[in-house]
Amino acid sequence: MASPDHYVVKTVKLKQLEIMPKQKTYNTLGIFLLEDYMGCKRSLILRLNETSGFISYVMYQGHGSSGVGHALSGLQCKSLPYEKISDDETIEEFKARVAIAIQEDSVFKFIRERKTVKF
Repeated sequence: MASPDHYVVKTVKLKQLEIMPKQKTYNTLGIFLLEDYMGCKRSLILRLNETSGFISYVMYQGHGSSGVGHALSGLQCKSLPYEKISDDETIEEFKARVAIAIQEDSVFKFIRERKTVKF
């Protein structure tokens, strides 16, 4: 075994790193109200990250405005849409594909989409 004095230590000057993370801007595409076979309610939020252009899903307990978060794997859905199937697909068509995927492939049934209130 070599003694410590046989090792060469090099120092490298690092550039200053940007510590502030990029701000993410999310646009909520829809909130789906779901229910399983035992009547347990869940809400699924479809979000578009406007910074990166990616779709994300968040699931939580209940149909209220807050609840305990749940893993998306709890849907037990084969796959949820993460991109448009064509350039001219609308948000409504995309949401319809999500609802169909949930209805056909998951342990939850699609109840309805929560509509936003406008005054």
